[in-house]
Amino acid sequence: MVPVLRIIPPLLSFLTISSLSCGGREGEVADPSDSSDTPAAADTMTASGEGTELRFMSAGHIFIPSGGMQSDSLAAPAGADARATAEAVRERIVSGRSSFEDMALQYSGETGAVLPLFTMGALAWPLDSAVAALGPEEVSGVVGTRFGFHILKRLDL
Repeated sequence: MVPVLRIIPPLLSFLTISSLSCGGREGEVADPSDSSDTPAAADTMTASGEGTELRFMSAGHIFIPSGGMQSDSLAAPAGADARATAEAVRERIVSGRSSFEDMALQYSGETGAVLPLFTMGALAWPLDSAVAALGPEEVSGVVGTRFGFHILKRLDL
């Protein structure tokens, strides 16, 4: 059996479990059989039960906190500085100067920075929507939330 959601402990403070949704707005619940927002690519895994099909995804995650959120090992820069840092980290990754994994260890302090399998609606919006929009091994733009800035990489299953 595939776990629906397991969260790495450092992520518990800002990831939430919500209703299964395929929409792009927080709190919006869509027909689970409508998978128009979820790519039907080889990087999703499906599980069926009781008439509902779930599409599982996996992603790498770099988190740069801003404002009031700090971890024990990181000093959180102010909002504009955090965004600039996130943009610079993303640029290093997409230009090939640094690997996603190296940047995750250096900037977000997460070991491996790989989220467990999840479905649409399992992560706080807009994180799951950003991952769903990516192709396999593609890196997202900087995604801002009230907690800080995130860079995501869709992983192949």
